[in-house]
Amino acid sequence: MTRLPPALIRRAAHENPFLPLLLRVCRDLPSARNELRWLEEYVQETVASRRRRLYDMRERSGDLGEQVPIGHHGARIARISRNTFTGHNRCRVLANRGSVAERNFCTIHGPLAAQPTGSSRNSEGKTVRRHIYSSKGNKKDQASPGRKISKGVQRRAARRNLSNTRDNATAEDGSSARKAVSDGMRNGSDQLIRKFLTKAVHDRSRGKPLQHILGNQPFGNLKILTPNTVLIPRPETEAYTENVANMLASAVQETDQRAGDHEPRNRRKLRILDLCTGSGCIALLLHSILKPPPNSLSSTSSDHHWPSTIDLEILGVDYHPTALEVANRNLHHNIYKGLLHPEAATDISFMRQDLLRLTLDTKTRRDPHIRRTFNLKTEDGSAKAAPAPTADHEHGGVEGDVDPDSPWDVVISNPPYISEKDYAPGGTTERSVRKFEPKTALVPENGPSVHSGDLFYWPLAQIFDAVGARLLVMELGGAEQAARVHKVLTKGFRFQARRDPHALFLECWKDDGTVIPLPILDSGNRMATHDRPTTAATTASAESESDDAPDRALFLWSGPLAVWRREQVGETDVPLRFEFGRLYMPKPAKDHQRQEPPLDLIK
Repeated sequence: MTRLPPALIRRAAHENPFLPLLLRVCRDLPSARNELRWLEEYVQETVASRRRRLYDMRERSGDLGEQVPIGHHGARIARISRNTFTGHNRCRVLANRGSVAERNFCTIHGPLAAQPTGSSRNSEGKTVRRHIYSSKGNKKDQASPGRKISKGVQRRAARRNLSNTRDNATAEDGSSARKAVSDGMRNGSDQLIRKFLTKAVHDRSRGKPLQHILGNQPFGNLKILTPNTVLIPRPETEAYTENVANMLASAVQETDQRAGDHEPRNRRKLRILDLCTGSGCIALLLHSILKPPPNSLSSTSSDHHWPSTIDLEILGVDYHPTALEVANRNLHHNIYKGLLHPEAATDISFMRQDLLRLTLDTKTRRDPHIRRTFNLKTEDGSAKAAPAPTADHEHGGVEGDVDPDSPWDVVISNPPYISEKDYAPGGTTERSVRKFEPKTALVPENGPSVHSGDLFYWPLAQIFDAVGARLLVMELGGAEQAARVHKVLTKGFRFQARRDPHALFLECWKDDGTVIPLPILDSGNRMATHDRPTTAATTASAESESDDAPDRALFLWSGPLAVWRREQVGETDVPLRFEFGRLYMPKPAKDHQRQEPPLDLIK
């Protein structure tokens, strides 16, 4: 890492004392300014939220001041004194933690019973808060039968009555009381904002991700909660997920329109598997685009209206219970914020499953056990996102009328794909990622010594083939890994490709939107004219042709969709930029293996 120029540091310090600390991680002044602005907004919102909650609690209790009775919270009275001139009782309260606080109390209850009078310091030098509580009077000032009242007592009583009259007048509307309390809280909030901002900037300067400090990460139109137990969603994942969702949305619209014109509008279902779901960001973003929430901009347009005759089911699968817990929190959080359709609570569910163990335990390549595992949500293997699970979920029954052998349409996954070598210090993984994000979401566990980052790709392809899906999307870590995974898929699907060269279609997507068609057969076999060598050097050269954008995802199309995709992309050997078109899908067949018209996606 290069050293920052001293002139840049001096300029940042002259502008704001926090900017030099942020330059440690941002490395340039515009980025540091943006992060400081985000941190300031976050701290101001946090302090304002706390202030509102404190005010609401006091207002609901009927007292805008502090009305904590003496003796609560384990406090004990240390000393009591009396001020005979003002008529207030003063006490010193010793809290449980040993610090002495001064608090004035009385027996009057009302919106103006407590008035903050500033702060003082105790014998230990700590700042203590002081509140004045009005009193009906001292025993010395109260008249008793047969006792003569002096003139001094009368003058003090008159002053107290005048003060009470003014207090009652201002308490009728409560505006003065609210202003006094608001001013007191505002004066204290400035120091609180400074304290919170200092801590946030210090954490950020140590490399802590900004998403962990702010608590969330924008992902499409969603707000994904980002605790340190899950991977922070990346913009690259967001980009290809939005493209896949828009393509599926177009397919659904075309299917519904054609079905309405030529055939009965039977109910159908689009089923999506999100494997290695983590925070659930991919599953939630797919749902938000396919079925936009009410009153959103996308839901008002006709192009994004979800047909009533088509159901949507998305299942997120992960092995770690903490990830499933965060995914459920993100689901309900975005529904509560109005960023997800309310039906997402029933359309989206999450299951705990070890994908590697599932594929190792299968006896054949298309073992029906894999498909039934995802269709039968058992008590031990599922984490239903709905608030109140039904009895079928508790006892391992089938959800609704789902056939245990029903196929799935789309399999999408962002698996752990970083090798131990790249994750170690000195590798390609950043230090902040190694320090603050979970390793299990980045590096496959118990992987082989050679290319351990590729451990999940062939099991994902096996699941794709076993569940009868038509589209497989797998995120990658670069050109070299794309070449290795391409070789694995070519070897695994060579028999299907030889039997029907048009049954499968493979392509690579880059971060800049470039699409590169890839051969599904070895380069020595004769097939379509878009065959390309599968070496890493060739992939790297193609990468240089597309503005050095890294390879981001591999797409494997199957069946009729492979035929449609090949015709749409074209038989070319040059990287091209692709804009998603529309899919026409006639009436689906009950048998997934039966050859239907070329664009049958929704069963």
